[in-house]
Amino acid sequence: MSFEQGMNWEVPTRVGGWLLAFACAVLLVRIGIVLVDGVEVGFEPIPLSISAQTDRPALVSDWSMFGQPTDVDYGFAEVVPATPLALRLRGVVTGERGYAIIMDAEGREGVYRVDDPVPGGASVI
Repeated sequence: MSFEQGMNWEVPTRVGGWLLAFACAVLLVRIGIVLVDGVEVGFEPIPLSISAQTDRPALVSDWSMFGQPTDVDYGFAEVVPATPLALRLRGVVTGERGYAIIMDAEGREGVYRVDDPVPGGASVI
């Protein structure tokens, strides 16, 4: 038999189909038996012992999933004065390469670093 002629897959397919049908029939019979007779499971109660009473239940606010919070240091020694310009600070990333996301009165946003000019003639400090 050459490669061009191909193989006759009729017999293996038929045998595989019959094996699959037999396996499904066996599983259906087993499921039926379990549904009719049920499954016996041993039950043994767990002894309950209350060790220590707490004054109050733990509140969600007492959980420390991410550690204890610390005060944020924004790097300013003094309070920065507000600007009279129609700008809105949308976000800040601190650090050596930090930047600020600022939106102007017309809704345009820009990313600015220290000493970059912003709309209105001011600069980022």
